[in-house]
Amino acid sequence: MAISFEFVSPVQAGAPILAGDLIALAGGINERIRSGLGDWAWRLPYYWFCAARQIRNPDATGFLWPAQGEYFEAYQSVTPASGWEWPQAGPGQFEGTNVASTMGSYVFGISDVPPEDERLADEEFGGLPTGRPVTVIDSWVLVQRQRGAYDYATGTAITPAITAA
Repeated sequence: MAISFEFVSPVQAGAPILAGDLIALAGGINERIRSGLGDWAWRLPYYWFCAARQIRNPDATGFLWPAQGEYFEAYQSVTPASGWEWPQAGPGQFEGTNVASTMGSYVFGISDVPPEDERLADEEFGGLPTGRPVTVIDSWVLVQRQRGAYDYATGTAITPAITAA
């Protein structure tokens, strides 16, 4: 039996996002979560953790890094009424917002990073080819590039898909 989900149409670039679009998106996500495929009970919290992972830069020495989950451990509990603002420095500065973090780059609009679909598909920068493999050798090379490879003789390991991301 094939598994299928209802198609959620994307919002066109420049078009206003309507309540119906958000309802359709939430319905599509909920349908996939309820299906039980992909272990969503673990993946959803991990997704949110990764979005705010390492939200702050290290100190001026570059060696003292805050906890990776610092946002969830401390900052999400700070109320505006407390008068305490975080971080104390500007984006990209020591102890300021880490603009390499997903939420840091989203909030501060870092525009020189190309979209993920372009980075993952551009073979020049380590991305994966978008066409279907034709031969068995093409499939083998694609799997090596997706999962990585390990050379037992030299001890070299590489995962181009993670590098591209």
